[in-house]
Amino acid sequence: MPLSELNDPGREYLVNDTCIIEAEVVPGCTVCSELMPKPIPATQSGETVSLPKNPRPGQLFEEGRHGLIDETYENIGGFSILKAQAPVYKLIWLKYGHIASSKVLSASYDAQVLIVADTMKFVIEMHQSRPNELSTEIVNTWEEKIKMAESLDFHVEWIRERLEEVKKDLHGRQKLEVEFEELSQSLSGAHARVTRADNEVKKLESELLAAKDESVKAQENKAALESTIRPVLPNVEMCLGKALLGFSYSLKLLLFKNYFVLI
Repeated sequence: MPLSELNDPGREYLVNDTCIIEAEVVPGCTVCSELMPKPIPATQSGETVSLPKNPRPGQLFEEGRHGLIDETYENIGGFSILKAQAPVYKLIWLKYGHIASSKVLSASYDAQVLIVADTMKFVIEMHQSRPNELSTEIVNTWEEKIKMAESLDFHVEWIRERLEEVKKDLHGRQKLEVEFEELSQSLSGAHARVTRADNEVKKLESELLAAKDESVKAQENKAALESTIRPVLPNVEMCLGKALLGFSYSLKLLLFKNYFVLI
């Protein structure tokens, strides 16, 4: 921090010529050693060696030379982070390092802060979203944001890996939903066919019952007719016999007469 910034009354770093500095110590973490600016390494010939592109976990952002943008931000490892996002970003910083990079936006620290805030927004959304709440539209929005961060050479490799896992899970869930819908439609079709067949069976059963009723009625009518005819049947047979006998006698007499006429 420049001395002029420390002495600026508007920032209220000094109160009654006193500046209180607080430090947070995390057991088992190497953050404390990373908070101090590191000299640029050099070869035996005196030539400087470029530092790694991706900052190490817990390392200060650009040696901590940037101050807070305004009171809505919190300083996390030398980078301004919205206070609402600060707890999550701190965990990210300690595990993966800073998201921002000055490789593309070297002249605009404020732009880096805004893009990191936007990236953190969808990182938190990704973390809090339940699988059944995800949709292709949401994932596509995250994809566009991470592509923009990647185009600026921001350190979002770990976010990309997580997003690819989310996309894979979403694709698998959507595939299962399609298969389930197809199975449901198939079952609905089968149920409709079973219903139609059941209606046909009921119709045939009804027709069979009607045929049985008609058969019973026919048997009853036959029995009634037989009971009516049986008493008069002998008389009918006797009358029929007499009629046949008379017809036979008349026929013989006619033949006899014709015979003598011919003679």
